[in-house]
Amino acid sequence: MIEWNLDLCHRYKSDILVSNKKLMASIKLNGPKKKSEKIFKQKPKPKNYTKAPQPPQKFDPEDQELFQSYQDIIKRMFEISLSGSEQELLKRESLFKETQIPKTKLVITDDPEKITSLWTSIQGLVHRAVNIEKTSQQAKKSKNSMHIRVRSGLINCLQIIYKKHGKWLREYIGAIIPSDVRGNVCDSISAQTPLIFMMLNDSSNEIRSLAATTLAVLLEESTEYEALESLDISGRVFNSKFHELAGILDNLHEIFNFVLRSQLAPEVLVAVLRATAALISKTPYSVFSPSHLLKIAESVMIHLGAFNPDIRLAVIKCLKNVFKERSEKIKHILTYDFVYHVLGSQDLVEERLELFTNLVKNYPEEMDGFKSWIQEKLSSIMMGDNLLLQKTAFEITDEYIRVKPNCCMVEVIARVALVLTKKQPVDTLAPCLNTLSLLPDIKVLTQAEVKELIEFLKKFDFSGNSSSLLKSIIMKLFGTLAKADLVPEDFFDRGISVISAHRDTSNLSVAINSSLALSYFCLNPISLSRIDTIIDIIRDNSENRREKVVSNAIVSIANLFGMFTYEQIHKYFDELFDICVRGLSHKTAKVGWDACRAFFTFFANESMPHYEIAHKLIPNLIQAVKTQNNFKTKINSCQLLMKFGKDLIGYSAEILNSLVYCLEIDGRSKHMDSKTLQYQYDFKQESIMCIAHIIDINEELTQELIEFFSENSLNVYHWLRTFVIDYVHENNSKDSSELENDKSIENIRKCCRKLCMWVEAESRIGVSFGLLEKLKKMARIDEEKIRKYMGYEAENDLIIPLKNVLTDNY
Repeated sequence: MIEWNLDLCHRYKSDILVSNKKLMASIKLNGPKKKSEKIFKQKPKPKNYTKAPQPPQKFDPEDQELFQSYQDIIKRMFEISLSGSEQELLKRESLFKETQIPKTKLVITDDPEKITSLWTSIQGLVHRAVNIEKTSQQAKKSKNSMHIRVRSGLINCLQIIYKKHGKWLREYIGAIIPSDVRGNVCDSISAQTPLIFMMLNDSSNEIRSLAATTLAVLLEESTEYEALESLDISGRVFNSKFHELAGILDNLHEIFNFVLRSQLAPEVLVAVLRATAALISKTPYSVFSPSHLLKIAESVMIHLGAFNPDIRLAVIKCLKNVFKERSEKIKHILTYDFVYHVLGSQDLVEERLELFTNLVKNYPEEMDGFKSWIQEKLSSIMMGDNLLLQKTAFEITDEYIRVKPNCCMVEVIARVALVLTKKQPVDTLAPCLNTLSLLPDIKVLTQAEVKELIEFLKKFDFSGNSSSLLKSIIMKLFGTLAKADLVPEDFFDRGISVISAHRDTSNLSVAINSSLALSYFCLNPISLSRIDTIIDIIRDNSENRREKVVSNAIVSIANLFGMFTYEQIHKYFDELFDICVRGLSHKTAKVGWDACRAFFTFFANESMPHYEIAHKLIPNLIQAVKTQNNFKTKINSCQLLMKFGKDLIGYSAEILNSLVYCLEIDGRSKHMDSKTLQYQYDFKQESIMCIAHIIDINEELTQELIEFFSENSLNVYHWLRTFVIDYVHENNSKDSSELENDKSIENIRKCCRKLCMWVEAESRIGVSFGLLEKLKKMARIDEEKIRKYMGYEAENDLIIPLKNVLTDNY
């Protein structure tokens, strides 16, 4: 038993107290010591002092083999194409001084086989490192052990390969992400998928964070999941690749839901949120279960009020992806508290406004439910002194107006704009005036406000030093006022004069907005009295090398076609019509769309000579259907062709052959997104309707039609039947009686009837008996009527219910 000397203890205690008092007094006088200073003096080291040599670090044989293999990996990494920063990272990862990274010029390779071989070696080494970490006592002793450095280096190697050469590793995705997750996530994940295993189970937060970051890189660089959107539009095509990718996404959602609801170190949580954001961005929820988006959104929002600013930033970035597209499943998340949190917080304001942009873009109706709060918050930012935030607030309002023209911000934007025109320098007003020019109905302004705005615009000096952007926006605002018929004639003339003066400008923004403003002026009745000047500007704009200027010139023509009668503009009609015809074959898609729009407006005006121009328009529409690459232009051209009746008879064979050519090359590219695929599908449906229209208007068989149907009768039947199946699928909400009497279905019936009559009448059309029977069933034809028509005796009729037409077993 130890006996304590109490007197000695009291004496030491007294000395320590005295020493502490002296130290505190010194701190009060001289301030606290710097970290580099030592409070207590140390004995000086002898002059010839040398540090005792440290014994060499000993490794287990298994560790030694792992480290040596790791060094070989580092050397091999330098043989693939890397940036300077990546090379420096790998040099820092080197563990042994004796390792010699080659300093001579290396042969850099992008060979897929070598990259795949290197990745396989790294993946195997990571697996070994994980197993050693699970069992080795040495690895568990210290968080700064060599084992952590090895795992860190290997993960960095994987991250570099995924970022630079991930395209060669798509077929190995199952070795990176688990194929099956059941029950408890931690128990389901094995070391066979080491990245996720380390993210969930590693003893080092550094490694867990690095593993999550590498998963984020893998997802960010991947294009594999876009294949999920490349499905048949009706959703009937499913293959093994789809199921494999869908299973991987399903597992990843389960894993990240589990991890986000676990206790994590801040640096790990930030990395996991980055990976979650990448997962949400890459998942096509249009063909994937939207309930997964709801679950993961709720898991992310748990951390919305985190104390750590890095976590809050990662959450906001993640939520931007959650709300990047509309989903009915998650709209109930948009509560007042959530919107208040997004707009009301004072930190990360720019990032929060970016998130709010997605909310107004995809959930405008829901956002109008928070009308007063949104008006108050955005107006206060617009009226504030921070010009960057002010610009962002106006851009949000621009998007809001585009998706919902009568949104809540329309009520306040004019008042805010007029206040700013008095408060701020003119050169800072571009965002504000641009938003004002986007108002769908500027008549929401009072007469006093319109007068005040016109006076402001009249004073603007276009010859001054103002920016080109501001000039272009003010031109557009001129047009917006003119379109609303709110301007006096002198202001109208001022606007036309400014537009005419800038028709040859070299500035792209000014050229585009001046031509757009002209299209607005063409919607004002006053424009008829200035038609000579307007036509002169349109002529110049149509020959401009900038596609958007040409497009706006054609929109101007469309507006003239809609505003005035043929008699009022007949002097310039041929020239305007020819400009639109040239637009059909323009290389830029939008010019083609707008040319079609001009022709639709032309047909909507009853005073126009619709059929006198058939010989000029029909050949160009056929050419657009066959040669244009843009599906929207092809769709509109088909619809315009169907505006004509008997005028198409002379072009029947040419139209049919062009449509067959387009339908036969109807192959889906893996590079098409879902929107393009939808346009392609719509073009197919319009082409089939156009074929039916051509058959319907022809009363007699020509030699060209006989040859066409002899070669293509089976294809025509197949396309007609496909149209009916898809049409019924799209309109499954209608009851059977509605479908029986539907106009589109009736057009297909009439087409099939006509085909059956032609086949019966003309032996030169080589159609099998089986195909003829199928056409009759498609038409729901009473055969007795056909035989009477053709002079045959009556036999059994073939009236078939529509549901039987859609079956394969005829």
